[in-house]
Amino acid sequence: MSTDASRSRLTVVREALTSAAYTVRQAARWTPGWLAASVGIQLLVALNPAVQVQLAAWLVNSVERGEPSGIWPPLILLSAFMGVFLVLGSLSSFVEQRQVIRLERQYQRQLLRAITELPPQRLATEETNSDVSGPGRRWRNSPTMRSWNATACTTP
Repeated sequence: MSTDASRSRLTVVREALTSAAYTVRQAARWTPGWLAASVGIQLLVALNPAVQVQLAAWLVNSVERGEPSGIWPPLILLSAFMGVFLVLGSLSSFVEQRQVIRLERQYQRQLLRAITELPPQRLATEETNSDVSGPGRRWRNSPTMRSWNATACTTP
């Protein structure tokens, strides 16, 4: 039986929440501006459908009352909010990408500091190398690590 199957759902949920809380604390410490911008944009994105429903209701009411000139304000505002929603989606992606890049850079710095503190004998072990460059590590392909690897490989 695998260890994943033997863990309870409560344990898995607890670990996921602990991990999420840790990530939010790190983001608040290292990228407070980007985190605040991301939360603000997400709140606006969450409010946008409610605003669109209200504007659509206003538009329907104007049509039902037979006011030809009364349909233009809700129609124009509805179109504007739909456009704002598209822009907010792109802006949200941009802000989140900037935040991820900064967080990855901080994690890379932590990892590189830890690696530089290891004694050469420990760095030479296969276990340490597999821990540092294990599967799924995103930092291996980052520009920082590529330049570090290139320097390390060309140094006699």
